[in-house]
Amino acid sequence: MTAQILPFDSEEPSVTFAAQAGPQTALLSCPIQEIFFGGARGGGKTFVLALDWVMHSAKYGSNSAGVVFRQSYKELEEVVKCFKSVTWDIGGRVVGQELRMPNGAILKFRHLKREDDADDYQGHQYTWVAFDEVTNWATPSAINKLRACLRSAVVPPEGLRFLLTGNPGGKGHNWVKARYVDAGRPYEIIKEYDSDFDGYKKRVFIPSLLADNPALANNDP
Repeated sequence: MTAQILPFDSEEPSVTFAAQAGPQTALLSCPIQEIFFGGARGGGKTFVLALDWVMHSAKYGSNSAGVVFRQSYKELEEVVKCFKSVTWDIGGRVVGQELRMPNGAILKFRHLKREDDADDYQGHQYTWVAFDEVTNWATPSAINKLRACLRSAVVPPEGLRFLLTGNPGGKGHNWVKARYVDAGRPYEIIKEYDSDFDGYKKRVFIPSLLADNPALANNDP
């Protein structure tokens, strides 16, 4: 799959991002709202988050409201660098702790150290939410609170994205493994009844290994 990112004032492709075959392609084309993209270091996890945001913001324009979390602002440095490099040629600019796209879409870079920090987002609405290195959170409490912020009066439910990446290990290894890895086979859609949602929510685990990122391996053996 090749994701063509259109400039916002032209009908012709300006920059073409070619997702590497395998897990990256699977995530970009996956229709499931909640995805855990996990595996070994070097699998291209943060990069594919940036690609997914580009596709989301290109589709929904100024109605796109995104936020990506790490536990501290210092941990966000590499995330900001990655998103900046992916979006620069199509006009994305980092201003403070925000990535602003030419079409009005805005992505926030935020830290979420404690469960109580999630309370600061009560009443917020986002169409795209990502947690980079989710296994660093000891419990899913803060992550669960942020689920309530994934909503929009304009972007349809099938367009909303709740993405998580992570490596094995970390304080949250056990709960992440139980929820995403042990719950079913890779790429299997897991359905879970949610009484608050009054229906079934779906999630999927997409494994990603260093072998799935040949661009990195070839560039730096």
